[in-house]
Amino acid sequence: MTTATGFADGGGLFDDLIAALQADALTVLDEAPRLGVFDTTRRQWVTGSGVFDFDDVTVEGFDRSAPYIAIVAGSVFTVEGGAASLSIELASRLQDHVMDVVNHGWPEAYEYDRFNGLLEPGTDAFGRVGWLLGGKLVAQFGDLAKRA
Repeated sequence: MTTATGFADGGGLFDDLIAALQADALTVLDEAPRLGVFDTTRRQWVTGSGVFDFDDVTVEGFDRSAPYIAIVAGSVFTVEGGAASLSIELASRLQDHVMDVVNHGWPEAYEYDRFNGLLEPGTDAFGRVGWLLGGKLVAQFGDLAKRA
């Protein structure tokens, strides 16, 4: 089954999403950041593995009742909602991490060598999830790598 994210949701497996986001990050980074998703209902990793033991997590304000716990480059956070919310939150946290590493905005949008702005993860008017500029889908997650 394909979700609004454009990635297969095989019972909560987001391996394609993780691979796509890492590929996008590799357009400007030398090494892909570690990403992982833990399903709190099933109490198991749905992608990534061995990042942390759920029972050992003691982060102040950490909501163990959230459907997902995610990790992006060492930052652990909870995600409410389904596949689209998880996709957007992972991409947003990844974007913050990449910008911190490269010390400038990312991903940047250009048209005819003119800077148009920074792409933002989100959902467009048609419910599609990916990199948006001005509310319009510019690229699905993973497409930045194909354009580089």
